[in-house]
Amino acid sequence: AFDQAEDVPRFDASSRAGASSLQNARAYQGLRPDPVLRDRTRSLASAYGDDEPFTAWFYFGLHAAWCGHVDEAEAYIEMTAQKSRRVAAPPYPWVLYLRPYLLWQRGDHATALEQLDRSLLAHPQLRASAMPFHHALALRGHLLLALGRGPEALAVFDDLLAVGEAGGLGLARMLSLHGRGRALEASAPAAAREAYAALRALAVAGPLRNPLYLTRAERGLGRVAMALGDRDAAQTHLEAALALAEDPDRDDRFLAA
Repeated sequence: AFDQAEDVPRFDASSRAGASSLQNARAYQGLRPDPVLRDRTRSLASAYGDDEPFTAWFYFGLHAAWCGHVDEAEAYIEMTAQKSRRVAAPPYPWVLYLRPYLLWQRGDHATALEQLDRSLLAHPQLRASAMPFHHALALRGHLLLALGRGPEALAVFDDLLAVGEAGGLGLARMLSLHGRGRALEASAPAAAREAYAALRALAVAGPLRNPLYLTRAERGLGRVAMALGDRDAAQTHLEAALALAEDPDRDDRFLAA
């Protein structure tokens, strides 16, 4: 009966497009998405009438934002927002995350937090999408930290860590450990070092290998070492971070700086 269903060709095309797009999940590791895969996803999606599938593009928006390519990130946001309006779809979850993310990077912390909190309240699709939601929670913690609300920020990161550990969600754990390290650097550098060391252990190798979060762990360990007066350790960690950021496949101007 399934083989004879009228929607099988559409389902098959959608599955193929999704599988093609998911190969660009390397963006979560801070690695540049592949335009060839993007174009293949668009070609496969056109078989079911969608020449500009959301899934073909969002990795490029994330990578551009995380690497400091603001113009590219804003172009992605606008293109995706236009499509949402054109097809009468609610705002895309990653756009709801990226708008306040870019405000954070510009230093407009209060506006970013207000916009993010409004999105979390008004758009259930953000809470229903695990990856954007976890990134939004981590962003909320960093915004609270930037606004001098350290205990609230730490609570956000602790809650996210509990979610990651309960669900076996490696990226959520890395997001939260990075946030915990940042939140504890000034008040408890030894505890911050512990958080960054745990992050490094997750990201350095194995199934959760993640150059993006390994870079952040090395940078954090370097800052903590400086705060504790260990210049040799700081030099080692910061050189390791720089080597990761200079990898041509990263194209990561923000982290390199």
